[in-house]
Amino acid sequence: MRIKNIYYTIWADLIIDYRKRKPDISEKALKNELLTIISIVNAINIRIFIFILNKINILKIETIHLSLLPSERINYGLSFIIQYFVPLVVLNYLLVFRKNRYLTFIDKYQTSKNNSGKIYVISVLVFANIALIIYGLISDNLFKV
Repeated sequence: MRIKNIYYTIWADLIIDYRKRKPDISEKALKNELLTIISIVNAINIRIFIFILNKINILKIETIHLSLLPSERINYGLSFIIQYFVPLVVLNYLLVFRKNRYLTFIDKYQTSKNNSGKIYVISVLVFANIALIIYGLISDNLFKV
C-alpha cells in the first residue's frame, strides 16, 4: 500500500467515525474540527520525529525560537503553531478538504473496520508520551516545573 493510500485511508476512517459519533454535525463544523484535531496530531508526530532525529544526530532541524511573549512556554507554543501546526492545516486542507475531495476518497479508501484512523491517533499520542517520559528521565527534567 502506498503512503498516499494510507493517508487517505486514515482520513476516510476518521471522517466516517466522526460522522457516526456526531450525526447532526454540519459539513463546515466537521471540516473545521477534524482539520484542527488531525493537524495537531500530525504536528505532534512530526515534532517528535524531528526531535528524535536531532537527538541521535541523524538530521539537524532547528526549531523556531520566539521571544515575543513573557513566558518561555507560551513562546514555545507559538513557535510550535507557526512551524508545525499552520503548515499542516494548509497541507491537510489542500489534500483533503479543498473542493470536497474527501467525499470521493471516502468511497474509495474506506475500510470495513474503520480502525486505521483511531489506531493512528492513539499510537501518535502514546508514542509522544513515551518519548517525553524517556527524554525526561534521560535529561533529568521529568519532574521539574
